[in-house]
Amino acid sequence: MNNILRYSFSKRQKALLLALAVAAVAAVYVVFVQLPVSRTLEDSSRRSAELSQSLEEARAAEAEYLEMKLKLEEILSQPGGPKTFLPDYDNLGELMTAFDGIFRGLTPELRADSVKTENGIAERSVSFGFTAESFFEAERILRELSDTGFRSQIRDLSVSALTDDVCGGEVKVTGSIVFYELAE
Repeated sequence: MNNILRYSFSKRQKALLLALAVAAVAAVYVVFVQLPVSRTLEDSSRRSAELSQSLEEARAAEAEYLEMKLKLEEILSQPGGPKTFLPDYDNLGELMTAFDGIFRGLTPELRADSVKTENGIAERSVSFGFTAESFFEAERILRELSDTGFRSQIRDLSVSALTDDVCGGEVKVTGSIVFYELAE
């Protein structure tokens, strides 16, 4: 062992050993310092981008919430009239009972379409068609349809006169009404 320590290296060997030592130190630096730091920086920038996107989504949701809250406060502050409510899901029987009273003496064409559910709200669409004695009778029926006490919206309404006398003659009414319910 003493022979190796007493060995005298040539200039070329010393230069080669120095180059190998520098390469080894550089490799250790790259593997144990530079690569972990660059991975951490990449992860940090990716996480920062994700957090920025999440923050923007949260701000958009907050703005939508505040807008809905203002609309609700405006609706609740309006005077008069009974407030409509969102009934629990599957109130078709109650609606049909209400329709019996509204369409008294008439034989309407009623068709309950499929229920669509989104964000906890069910939309129950009922297509209707009926012939009324006059425009004023049709207006009364449509008013009662919209004033059932349930949240609803009349869509695709069509009123056409069956005779030349629009005010006094029979009219054909078709359309649909969407009732909103709380989904289960």
